[in-house]
Amino acid sequence: MGPSGEYRVTRHKGHGPNSKYAKVFYSHLDEAPAMRTYRKSVPPRPGYVVAVWRPDGSLIAFTAGEPETPTTSRTEADLERQLADAQARIREMIHEIDRRDDLIADLQRRIQELEQTSKSRP
Repeated sequence: MGPSGEYRVTRHKGHGPNSKYAKVFYSHLDEAPAMRTYRKSVPPRPGYVVAVWRPDGSLIAFTAGEPETPTTSRTEADLERQLADAQARIREMIHEIDRRDDLIADLQRRIQELEQTSKSRP
């Protein structure tokens, strides 16, 4: 990372703090705000590296995310999450239907009781 006059926080896909492909997503004249941003970004997403750099271009710290698993792509992970969300929503809907069925049965029972009461009156 070349000199810039600001503390910079970068992210890129890789295993180390290689600044050649890094994208600066935060910069500040003071170190403290840059370090706060860096700490908020740790741990990075799988396969990514987050680093913080001094204004002179020297590395302060970096953290690499977990390696990406080749067996499960991001798309598959998203689909699995969406499937789990859909299953949870279906369970909620079934519970709501059961609750409504109970309410309908209770109302039908009360209607029958009222009809019997009204017929038994002279």
